[in-house]
Order: sequence, then C-alpha cells, then structure tokens
Amino acid sequence: MITRSELEEKGACDAGLAWFDKNFPAGSAEYEEIHQELEEQGLDGYLYWLETEYRLVYTYDELSPSAQERAREYFAVDEFDHSCLLEDIDAIARLLGITLNSTRGGVYIDVEWDGEDATYSGYYEYAKNAVKKVEQETKDPELVRIAKELRDVQRPNFYRLQASISYKRWSRSRSIIVSVEDALYPYRSLGEYEERIKQALEDFGYWIGSRLRSQEEFENSEEALAEQAREFSYDVDGNFLE
Repeated sequence: MITRSELEEKGACDAGLAWFDKNFPAGSAEYEEIHQELEEQGLDGYLYWLETEYRLVYTYDELSPSAQERAREYFAVDEFDHSCLLEDIDAIARLLGITLNSTRGGVYIDVEWDGEDATYSGYYEYAKNAVKKVEQETKDPELVRIAKELRDVQRPNFYRLQASISYKRWSRSRSIIVSVEDALYPYRSLGEYEERIKQALEDFGYWIGSRLRSQEEFENSEEALAEQAREFSYDVDGNFLE
C-alpha cells in the first residue's frame, strides 16, 4: 500500500501529489492501481518516477499472465545451438555402426542443420547387436527400425557392406551422398541392398533433424521458459530485475 505521506517522503513533486489527491482521495492505494491509472492517462513521466522509486520485486508466479509472458520472452531462444546435442547424436550413431566425422581437431561433430533438415558425414559398417543396444539405450521406435533394416540388409551379405557418407557443403540440397560397397569384393553389384543401405542412412539424417527440431521446440515451450524464469525476479510488468 502506498500512502500520500510516503510519496512526500520520497520527494514527489507538487503536481504529482495533486494528481494523487485527485485520483485517490482516500489518501492511499495499491501500487498496481496507481500504475494502471498512470498508464491509462498516458502520464509517462509520473509512471517512470513510480517505477524507479518503487522497484517492487515479484517472483514469476506472482506476476499477472501478461507479465509472465513478458518475463518468458527474456529466455526465448532466437537461434537454437544444436551443438549441445551432438555428443548424444554421435553416441547413438555409433550404436548403429555409424562413425560421424569430426572437424577442428576432433572437437566438433560434422552435423549441419538448417532448422529443418540435417546432413552429416561419416562411415558406416556393421555393428554387432545394434538392434538390441538401440532398443535398450534409446527406446526410440524409428531408431530401432533403422537398426533392424541395416541388420536385415547385412545378413545376406555376410555383414560385409560398408558405406562412406558425405554431403555438399553450403548446398540448398540437404540430402546426403552415400557410397556403398562390399568390403571383400568392392566392385560387386549390390542391387537392392545398396539402395536399402542408402535409404536407412538417409533416414538417420531425417531422425537427426527431427530430434533437433523437437529440442528447439521444447526449449521455446511455455513450460521450459517458465522454468527458467522462476529462477529470477521481476517488476510488476514482468521486466527482468538484474
């Protein structure tokens, strides 16, 4: 509660006190009431003084819905940094038998993402017990399907198929380039098996893109942003208080 005498003690000008007397003849009012009345009357100078002198501190959950929305805006992700998931993607790729290339001294995993589709480079060979490992460690039905497809193609080829994976950098096409061969007989025609390997490795690229999109959507979800916002304090309008 703000009283007239309190305003005088804070050094409010005569015109400001006169305005307060006119609008709040009872001699006191809640901060929110005064703030709203100043906003409605367009008295920006008085509003600035009030906000400066009464820098009231609110938790996120104490804010109004509109102020909460403003608070969440401070934590919204404009450009999602997909590098935070590259280690997880690399680990999953290894379960499938895919070794992703790395750059910059082995620090950066070679996965490119444009916000929708992902491309990657690396090398594929048969990974023993891949299906079981993927089922146990990811429980992701799409990854399990890819692992089973790779296994089913490898089985009649005595588990000798291998592939190099690349893509055209800076190209508008987000598709990968896959070259498949039999490790023992490099020039043997592979027929449908070659196409199935290519498709499975492309599907893994689609899975990477989907995983990154899901993470970006989660980080910008109301729930995730609110969770971050709860760690800080705000003024009545949801402005971040440093």
